[in-house]
Amino acid sequence: MANHDVVLFVEDEPLVRESVIPELEDAGFEVITAENGDDASCILRKMGRIDLLLTDIRMPGRINGWDLAEMARGRHPKLPVIYTSAFAPKQGSEIEGSLFLAKPFRIGEILNAIEELKSRNEDLSVFNEEMQSANVELKRSGRRGGPSLSRRSIWRMPSVHIVTPENESLYKVQMDQAYRLRHRVFLKQQGWCTLGDPDGRELDEFDNKNAVHMLCIDEGKVLGYQRLLPTTRPHLLSDVIPELCLGESPVGANIWEMSHHCIAPGHQPGRSSAITIANTLGLALVEWGLECGVTRIIIEIEPTGIIHLVQLDFQPVPLGLPCNIRGRDMIAVMVAFDKRTLERLREMRGNQKKALAGTSHRRSALLHA
Repeated sequence: MANHDVVLFVEDEPLVRESVIPELEDAGFEVITAENGDDASCILRKMGRIDLLLTDIRMPGRINGWDLAEMARGRHPKLPVIYTSAFAPKQGSEIEGSLFLAKPFRIGEILNAIEELKSRNEDLSVFNEEMQSANVELKRSGRRGGPSLSRRSIWRMPSVHIVTPENESLYKVQMDQAYRLRHRVFLKQQGWCTLGDPDGRELDEFDNKNAVHMLCIDEGKVLGYQRLLPTTRPHLLSDVIPELCLGESPVGANIWEMSHHCIAPGHQPGRSSAITIANTLGLALVEWGLECGVTRIIIEIEPTGIIHLVQLDFQPVPLGLPCNIRGRDMIAVMVAFDKRTLERLREMRGNQKKALAGTSHRRSALLHA
């Protein structure tokens, strides 16, 4: 959702209104407020344009948040809706394609919810276009029956969000999930000995201002994660496991290191959900690299993983011999990728939709390090 979009914010608590309105305006939105559903319904009848409804559920007056959303969708069929409440929502009351935020919430959660609803609308547009194309092909061929496309598989495809110091304040909840995911996977499951918070988060000395975090998110939950570090700064291969590299490790503004690739427990390796998450992270890595001028990625993997990289049209070059690291045989590999890699990953994903959330990933200041 672009800046200067119009948000109808319906909230009966003055303190909540006073804290949220300036934040939304600072984010570039035009905010129209109402203290209850009755006032908001009048605004809906008068306003020609509303781009988002952000409404409390329990409010004084005849019209609650559920009713207001139904009314708003009657006038604006594709209107994104975000419900808020301090109480758990009644299942089945929300309209299709909406989101719920529990109070108290932070402005970052609202902005993330807006971005997710935008991504869902983009996914639905892709679905409609593919369904129309499929129907045309069916008519041409004279076959009967619907196309073998799954609306759920297209609409619910997870996306990857790039988190850097420039936008980290918007992803505090998701970054906490990511650090906890790292703790479960690398400390509990794989037995790493590394810096960990007593509250169950895994961090190391490289989780600093130079790191780029990739979070695979679906419905606000982090399903997969990987971290990127510039080789022009200290990173794992240069400072922690240099034995994996024969000679000096490669350095360059176009060469980055990827590590901490992990998938949330419950998505077992080999299952379709885990394959989808892993493919989405790989596709996001290539999209990000091609857009930002990064042409090489260093990774530390098990030797058998090289075969999989070749199958995906990456171009791996070993940087040394396998060594035992934390009880596992590991090898450092530098991979190159190009548009063929991009097309191969999109083919495996089953559509041409971008894995990266949002529409632009301009060259961050980190890429000039």
